[in-house]
Amino acid sequence: MSDEPAIAVAARYFGVPVTEFVEPLDRFEQGDELRLHYLDWGTEGLPPLVFLHGGGQNAHSWDLVALALRLDYHVLSVDLPGHGDSAWSEDGMYTPQNTAREVAGLFQRVGLGRFVLAGMSMGGSTSIAYAGDHHYTTLAGLIIVDVGPEIRPEGVNQIRTIIQSQMDVEYDSIDQAIDVTRAHNPQRPREVSASRMPHNLRQLPSGKWVWKYDNRFRRRDAQPSPERNRVPNRLELWDDVRKISCPALVLRGERSKVLLAEDAQKLAGSLPRGEWVEVPGAGHSVQTDNPAALAAEIRRFLRKIGY
Repeated sequence: MSDEPAIAVAARYFGVPVTEFVEPLDRFEQGDELRLHYLDWGTEGLPPLVFLHGGGQNAHSWDLVALALRLDYHVLSVDLPGHGDSAWSEDGMYTPQNTAREVAGLFQRVGLGRFVLAGMSMGGSTSIAYAGDHHYTTLAGLIIVDVGPEIRPEGVNQIRTIIQSQMDVEYDSIDQAIDVTRAHNPQRPREVSASRMPHNLRQLPSGKWVWKYDNRFRRRDAQPSPERNRVPNRLELWDDVRKISCPALVLRGERSKVLLAEDAQKLAGSLPRGEWVEVPGAGHSVQTDNPAALAAEIRRFLRKIGY
C-alpha cells in the first residue's frame, strides 16, 4: 500500500499543480448565533480568499482548489451552518439570507478586513446575499460558482434526487459509502472518491456512518415552488445582485444543468462589474469535477482585479 496522501492521488488525477501537500488547520468561531467550523490553509498575512461550499457538501470540497492557491492567498474554507462540523440551526431554516448573517458574524470575528469571497451553489447564493449588504465595506471581489437567483428545476431535481436518496441512510462502513456513491460516477478511480469520503461522514454511537449535514434543508427544498426556475428566498437575490459594486466573476460548469449559459450571461450582465466564464469538463459541482481549471480561472480573475 502506498504512503502517498489520498489528496495527492486526487491532485494527480485532476492535474492540479501542487508544490506542497499540507493539512489545513481546523478552527472554530462564533457566527451570528451558531458556532461555525472553518479550515485555515495556513498562509496568514497573504490576501484573504474565502470559500463557501454547496448544499450537502462541506469545507473540504475545496481542498484541491485551496492547495492550488494557498501559496498566493490566505485561503479559508467554511463549513456552512448545518454542514460539516458547524452547528445546526434550531429551526432548520438555511436560507441564503440566514446563512449570510451567520458567516458575516464569523468574518467579523476572524478579522479578515477586505477579502475575496467565492461560493458554489448554496454557498454562491449565500455569497450573493452577503455581498448585497457588504460589497462596499469588506469585499475586494466576488466569485459565484454555478448558481444564481434563477436556476433550472430540471437540473436541481436531478441533484436533489441523488442527495435525497442518501438521506437517513446508515452505512456499515466508509468503504460501503464509497461503493454507493461511486455508482453515480463509476469512471472516477476509487482512490479519488476515497480521498473525500472520510470528511463527508460522521459516525453514530451505533458504529454506523451517516452524511455529515442537517438534511432538514433538503426536506424544505423538496417543497414545490409555484414559480418556474425559482425557489423560495431567491427572488430577493436579484436585488442583492444589482447592489454589488465590487468586481464579480460568474463561473458555470460546462455540463451544468442547474445554471445554463444564458442564465450565467444574464447574471453577469446584471452585476455592475460582472463577467462570466465556463469551466470545461465540469457539471454543477465545479470544484470537485475540474478543480485545476477552476483554480486557474480564479487566479486569472484575481490577477485581473489586482488582488
